[in-house]
Amino acid sequence: MLFIIKQDDIPNGYQNTAVSEIHELKGLTNMSTRKIAYSIIDSMNDEQIKSFIVFFNNMFPDKPNAETLNAIHESEMMMNDPYSKKFNSVNELFGELES
Repeated sequence: MLFIIKQDDIPNGYQNTAVSEIHELKGLTNMSTRKIAYSIIDSMNDEQIKSFIVFFNNMFPDKPNAETLNAIHESEMMMNDPYSKKFNSVNELFGELES
């Protein structure tokens, strides 16, 4: 079973203790975070892995939200506008902003 605990749910002063105790119980004390994640995934059955994939796919949707789409549209309009000022580098942009 996979439990997801938010950092805010752990009482003050126990955050690191709780994590280290979990690592010790599972024998994960000297493992990197990535290796711990892989060991958790390796211990899951097929149904749990499918749920894990669905969960993470929903966390990172493939399509941009409305605000991002508007920003993309605005930048494309600026790039296609012949009267829009263009910069070749970030330094050039900041130089213009400072003047």
